[in-house]
Amino acid sequence: MTKRSRILVVEDFPDVRQTLVSLLVSDGYDVIPAASLEEANSILSSESFQVAVLDVRLDDTDEDNRDGIHLMHHIHEKYPATAVIILTGYADVEMVRGALEPDKKGNSPAFGFLQKNEINLLLEYVSRAVLFQQLSAFWYERDDCELCVSLEPGHRIHLQVSGKIRFKTNSPNLLNLDSTLFKAWGNEHILDMLKGRFILKTVGRDLYRLLFEQHPPVLSSYQRALGSVSQNQKLQLAFETSRDLVGLPLEFLFSDDASDYLALLHPMTRQVRGVMTNHVPISADLIRQLVRTGNKLRVLLLVSNTEPRLDEIDQMGAALAKLLSPLKWLDLKYLPTDDASCDEVQELLNANKFHIVHYIGHGIYRESSSETSSLFFWEHKKRSGNVMPLTGNDLRFLLENSDTRLVHLTCCDGVSTGDSKDLLYNDYLGIADSIIQSGVPSVLGYRWSVDVDNAQVMTLAFYRSLPNHGSPELALLEAGIGPPQQRRPHLGLAGADRAKLNRTLTPMLRGDDSPCLKCARRKRWTVVHRQHHQAITKPRIGESDTASPILG
Repeated sequence: MTKRSRILVVEDFPDVRQTLVSLLVSDGYDVIPAASLEEANSILSSESFQVAVLDVRLDDTDEDNRDGIHLMHHIHEKYPATAVIILTGYADVEMVRGALEPDKKGNSPAFGFLQKNEINLLLEYVSRAVLFQQLSAFWYERDDCELCVSLEPGHRIHLQVSGKIRFKTNSPNLLNLDSTLFKAWGNEHILDMLKGRFILKTVGRDLYRLLFEQHPPVLSSYQRALGSVSQNQKLQLAFETSRDLVGLPLEFLFSDDASDYLALLHPMTRQVRGVMTNHVPISADLIRQLVRTGNKLRVLLLVSNTEPRLDEIDQMGAALAKLLSPLKWLDLKYLPTDDASCDEVQELLNANKFHIVHYIGHGIYRESSSETSSLFFWEHKKRSGNVMPLTGNDLRFLLENSDTRLVHLTCCDGVSTGDSKDLLYNDYLGIADSIIQSGVPSVLGYRWSVDVDNAQVMTLAFYRSLPNHGSPELALLEAGIGPPQQRRPHLGLAGADRAKLNRTLTPMLRGDDSPCLKCARRKRWTVVHRQHHQAITKPRIGESDTASPILG
């Protein structure tokens, strides 16, 4: 609750009006009272409020009086930054319920209503309404547009644009794509990035030429959608592929017209065809709905500094916990290394109550069996016992019926550390795939290995941006390139896949295929979303897909 927020109280009975004013003033609000519709309109014309508390009947001598309802609609249309709470007597409840029905866009004219015998709940309601309006001030309704490109070698490219403009089309030509030629460039083995930057740009141009320029409807649809929005970031690109194309490095797509990588221009996601998701992904609407209903976005932060121990892992976890703790719409459960035993972690995941699960630590990808790719935790608390793997198979089982909407995987770069290099080979396609197959809508992780310092910069930037948008895709884009006044050319963004229901984010640490770039040393994040399609035969990710690591 923000103290000194301004509240308008409109109630015709003097005693009730004074009771409401005194209650709100005692909790630190600035309160302006009004006794009638006319007085309220006069005040609203010259002053602004975060919340308006309105009685339904502003003339109790008239049983048919509905001035409070009329005022509610007036405020909703003319002063949308003011949240409305309706007070009503028992006899008016059904009428008020009907008046609060959402419009075609799903927007209700009021935050909610209370019966007059529930005045003891008013402070809680006002607190939630203030927070709701604060979030809405950031997450305004945008004129967004989404271009979904469906790719399958040997088939036509299907295109669908939704949002500000809507249309469907397809390319008359079949897609002639040998994905293995491009997947190799997503491999961990491209280590000399100063030399590789030119190579990657060349690969990005070739991929752009193959997907866009050789298929004019793709290029024209992109240009038409881009022309409909006021800013690049308002156009979201979603690439829909089957599982065996998850390794395709769409983060490299480079446009000579824009002189930049598409992943640094637009929010990007990859949709995995044929996978059903349990829930809608994290979004501004989801967070607002949680706040409206008195709930919070629940986040589980798991920090696991196993061998080889790196102090920076614990420092990153502590810094992230410090950043997230003050957010009033978020409920953080922070498990530092000393408390993150394997049993404790499994118990928390099995509770199925967290919307976001964020892991910071080591991981391994196994080419021979992606299901046994693992995250690692100490056997017992206080960093004791053996180091225990939590495999992709385990994660799939633990998350299968959970409320989790996003798994964020942050792993450090330690490939050159003694005999532990196998443990620190951070290709998270295996982990991400297991998580996506469990029904979690989104996965975010490192596509290539990344040093701990840059991992911390990227992770903190992502969560600083998330409150400004409520959208992981936009937060990922902004974290990769920085706000206009703070561009970070040394950091790379490995695209984020945006699917309607299933995605995997991968800018610097991600579990999906998305574009990223502009870094002296490439690191990637990706967002993988699952699309709400009917189940189809899903090819198993084989060795050819292991060329694109997702978490480092």
